[in-house]
Amino acid sequence: MDAHDKQQCRLMAAALFEQDEMSDARIGEVLGVTARAVNNWQRAWHQGGTDALISKGRTGPKGYLDPGQRHQLRQLLRRGAKDYGFTTDAWPLNRVRRVIAESFGAAYADPSGVWRLLKAMGWSVQVLARRALERDEQAIAAWIEQTWPQIEKRGPGPGPGSSSKTRLGRG
Repeated sequence: MDAHDKQQCRLMAAALFEQDEMSDARIGEVLGVTARAVNNWQRAWHQGGTDALISKGRTGPKGYLDPGQRHQLRQLLRRGAKDYGFTTDAWPLNRVRRVIAESFGAAYADPSGVWRLLKAMGWSVQVLARRALERDEQAIAAWIEQTWPQIEKRGPGPGPGSSSKTRLGRG
């Protein structure tokens, strides 16, 4: 449920509170929330009416970067890490944290704050594929073309398989 849906749920609860026909548990069942949440909403509703259930906006800190700085950061990241001076084009959180500190003077204490910033900017996690330096692409291709088809042709042996030492079967 997004913020709008949650607010609509609270407003439906307010309408049900006005009818005074259902218990908190029943309202929770109808709206798909816990009775405790409904109880909290009802308490707020009694104190401030329906207006008390309307969202006051996003809570928590606003973040270290203003919208203009976020736009600049997005431009820096899109150019790539190599363009910024790193040896690879990957953007691990510590690199992004360093760019933020150097470019905007904002110091994030740990990478989780950087992650929340990037997530708020619409970026997602990209996991690098790690490959061994000794990896031989030609040998891999030959194995896939020659050896794998032979293994596939054989298929499983006759009868059910089992990894148990006490049961009969392949294993």
